[in-house]
Amino acid sequence: MDVPDQSSNTSSAGLGSEPEIIESYDEQVPTASHALAEESIQTEVENKGASQIDHDEIEVKNIGWKEKAQCVPQPVVGGMRNAELWLLIRRFNKQVFEVKSIDTVPLADLDMNIAEDDAFSPDKLRAQLERLYMTVVVSVVSLWKQIVRLRSWRETKRTAAFLGVYGFAWLFDLLIPAVIMFLIVLIAYPPARTICFPPAPPSIVDSKTGGVQKPPSGVLASDTSITGAPEKHEGEGVEQEAHSFVNSIASVVISTSAGKHPQGDPYDDNTAPDPTNITQDISAARDATDGKETSVEHDRTKKPVSNIVWTKTGPVMHLISELVDTWERFGNALSPTPPFPVEQPRLTLSACLLPPLFLSFWVSSYMLLKGLGFGVGFVLFGDPIITPALQFANRTYPRWEKFIELRNTILRGIPTNAQLAVTLLRIGEKNKTPIPPPPSSDAPPPPKIDPEAAQQVDNLGVTEEEARQALRPDLDHAADIKDDSEQRKPKRSHRILNMLKGTAKGGVHTALAADKAKAAAGAVHARNRLGVVNKPSDSDSMSGPICFPARCRGKKGHAYITATATSPALSWTSDIEDVNPAWTVAIEDIDQLKKVGGLGWKTKILVGWAMEREVVDGLVVRTKDGIEYHLTAISMRDELFNRLIAMGHQMWEAFRVVIKKDSTTPKFQKPIQKLGIPDPLKSWTEATFAALDIFKLILKQEQMAPTKVLVTGATGYIGGSILTRLLNSTHLDIKNLSYTVLVRKPEHAEHFKSIGMTPVMFENLDQVDFLKKEASEHDIVINSASAFRALGARALIEGLVERKKKTGEPVWFIHTSGTSSVGNRPVSKIYTEEDAPFEFNDKTQDIHAYELKREAHDSYPQRACDVAVVVAGEELNVPTYILMAPTIYGIGSGPFNKRSVQVPFLSKRAVKKGYAEYIGEGAGVWDHIHIDDTTKIYELLLEKLFAKADVPFGRKGIYFGGSGRHSWKQVAEGIARAGSAAGVLEAEPRAISLEDLARDAPGAVEQYLELGFASRSCTNAELTREVLGWKPEIGEEAWEKGFAEEIEAALAQ
Repeated sequence: MDVPDQSSNTSSAGLGSEPEIIESYDEQVPTASHALAEESIQTEVENKGASQIDHDEIEVKNIGWKEKAQCVPQPVVGGMRNAELWLLIRRFNKQVFEVKSIDTVPLADLDMNIAEDDAFSPDKLRAQLERLYMTVVVSVVSLWKQIVRLRSWRETKRTAAFLGVYGFAWLFDLLIPAVIMFLIVLIAYPPARTICFPPAPPSIVDSKTGGVQKPPSGVLASDTSITGAPEKHEGEGVEQEAHSFVNSIASVVISTSAGKHPQGDPYDDNTAPDPTNITQDISAARDATDGKETSVEHDRTKKPVSNIVWTKTGPVMHLISELVDTWERFGNALSPTPPFPVEQPRLTLSACLLPPLFLSFWVSSYMLLKGLGFGVGFVLFGDPIITPALQFANRTYPRWEKFIELRNTILRGIPTNAQLAVTLLRIGEKNKTPIPPPPSSDAPPPPKIDPEAAQQVDNLGVTEEEARQALRPDLDHAADIKDDSEQRKPKRSHRILNMLKGTAKGGVHTALAADKAKAAAGAVHARNRLGVVNKPSDSDSMSGPICFPARCRGKKGHAYITATATSPALSWTSDIEDVNPAWTVAIEDIDQLKKVGGLGWKTKILVGWAMEREVVDGLVVRTKDGIEYHLTAISMRDELFNRLIAMGHQMWEAFRVVIKKDSTTPKFQKPIQKLGIPDPLKSWTEATFAALDIFKLILKQEQMAPTKVLVTGATGYIGGSILTRLLNSTHLDIKNLSYTVLVRKPEHAEHFKSIGMTPVMFENLDQVDFLKKEASEHDIVINSASAFRALGARALIEGLVERKKKTGEPVWFIHTSGTSSVGNRPVSKIYTEEDAPFEFNDKTQDIHAYELKREAHDSYPQRACDVAVVVAGEELNVPTYILMAPTIYGIGSGPFNKRSVQVPFLSKRAVKKGYAEYIGEGAGVWDHIHIDDTTKIYELLLEKLFAKADVPFGRKGIYFGGSGRHSWKQVAEGIARAGSAAGVLEAEPRAISLEDLARDAPGAVEQYLELGFASRSCTNAELTREVLGWKPEIGEEAWEKGFAEEIEAALAQ
């Protein structure tokens, strides 16, 4: 989804307007990372780096931006080499693409964690696989080669020492204590690691014999990579290996899908390109050429299996991410990097091994085996105990899993590499000496032997001749085994590729020229693409650390950071000499930063291939007020991003980049079948269709119509918060939604129009013909305006039926209701429900059947609407989903109404009377949920629907949500506590009758008041948790804090 320009209704957001007046902020250190950056200034001089030394510069000190590596002071940060620092920052730049500020301090006291709701995309999976290779795979391979060396007996003394200790421990039944003590020594005393496991480059160790081998790259040019490949800067060899590793996996997968096999290749087909390079629909195309039917009627496994795979890829990606993060934390605990504590992590890990050490002297092998057998049996057969226990824990302590995670227990305060990098960046910013960016060079890495790596070969116990043979560079070694296709000379393919390249280059020039004309006419997307294709000669001496060439709304200019003001700020101006910037944003007001591409991924590939030019990317800056500033064509974009996240006191949460998926996908199979092209030319035709399709996308920017959503109640508390949640979603399909909102006031329409939505004026939800017509133009309806209008809800569902007939695409109706529909009537005794369950479960009970039965005895408009929604959905074949929300609390995130109903109503009434109240005995019990946790359910529901997951709907699609439980007397006591602390209420609440409340609320219906403020309405959101994967994220402390917020709001009114 293209990021919109900044809001036009904010005076400071427009170009050429007066700059904002920036207020100062209080110094704060919300996390350990911020605290360490603060403390780094007080470090002893001999332990300081260049970025920590005081200087007399007014703005910031430049200690080597745009300089060669050898010209940058050593060290930049005390305690680590510059090469190590740049390695961390370089990988941080590749890993983190989007950050959002959070308000709650993470349990581990370190920010820059990966968001749990980070949506899946293939590029994210690729990034995680590369991290997995660099962090885990390389370490495991190195460990295995250490074991092979030990087994080879080439290092006789070392192997004999290990054998002696092992034999002694085995002989006296002390094997387990010996192993644990050995681990404690390795953890607590780092020199022991080098003594026991002398370092050697893994690339030169033979994994079979433990001796030396020729490095796979032909030269020992790096000491940490598995291939020994040359690298321009430390760590780049491993990074390139990771890139090639993922590419190789992708190639194997594509080859498998395409069925590549010698028996399927023509004997004399020497010039056609490898079909495994064409990924779109290649498997289906091959099946068709073999005479197999690929339609749904002939293969009904394709869609469900595909859905299962794509649904599970997200959890797999998160699992890989957690594994790598944990691995990095253990690595940083064993080998801490200043400014993080050096001794404490090692002592903590060692202390964790002491209980197992003492137990190992007492527990016999028999006891160990019996205990292991019991554990396996309990896991296999103990589900009747395990499942209820987990459900109880989830209800009672919603975040219990978080408290037992390694990062929040024994690894608490130990950073991942990303958290370490951001801490180092903060150190530089704290002293107004920004960390210089990692050096770069266009020259290829020199294929020369790494002297440190060569010196480590002496640890392998090999002869001088063996070492000399292994170290002798042999650049042809890596190319000894070649694919047949590499040994041929496909002249014909070169000619065709050159023809396509020339055509594509002309098309790119045409598209860029057209963008200039479109931008002049006001086209937003064309304006954002201006200047993104960088010429080889383009350079700007003013790039960093203060000023960064960048465009805003297509206009050339500079983004610059000021640190001399009371509050640091980011500004943009079209004229660097002008003292009045076009807009200014205080660093502390930034809520979200997102790196965005200058072009779509297909276009970027084509531009790089055809024009051999760099595409300069952009950055979106979002403030706490929701205003977005879109900077494009930024030189040194990563460096600007890093400065912005390091300067302020925000706590960040990291997301991964989401690449926008082109809605137009080239389909090769049908044109090939239609043309009847002979076998040797099929792959060429596919390549031509792919190139032409990309070319067409650039020239015409064709896009399929986005999924359209109609939202009712967007100006309200729940509807507005739902809309805000969806607009900020990182999920690919949700990001691409197009919204229409129903509004009653012109000022509301103007607001939604200014942020890119389509507002439609209406009167009320009884306009059934109007509602049906509007719904017929949309694919999804989110009805959050009123849960009492059954006729309006049915009209919306009927409109979706018309939409489905026109498009043939799925339609969904999402309805907002409340748990008062299942509440009893304890005061009036009209419906006491003594035989009803204390708690309703959305998974195990038929809520629709209960509402039908209940409605026959005690009609209630909200309940009647629920029934009407389910009945209409089943009758008209429209999937309906009802969310029954309990008491919702918290400040809403919508643009207008930010207050809920129940607690605010009671709080305002208490302030007016001078005391809090409850009806009768106040014994009625309800669940409660924060508004942010509520809107998360809607987002998760849409994610599952877009993933084509099996989500219950209709009578089985009624979902609860609750994170805590309260009685109405407890609510009154909470209001009384908050009001008493503010000096406006009595310390104790008073009991009143239902009639008293109705008398003081003109126009109120006693039934509604009884159900909403005195009933029992307890629910269990088991279905919501299991099907949608929902877990509440807001703790009970927010519920208690909410009383004070409501009293404050009531007093303000």
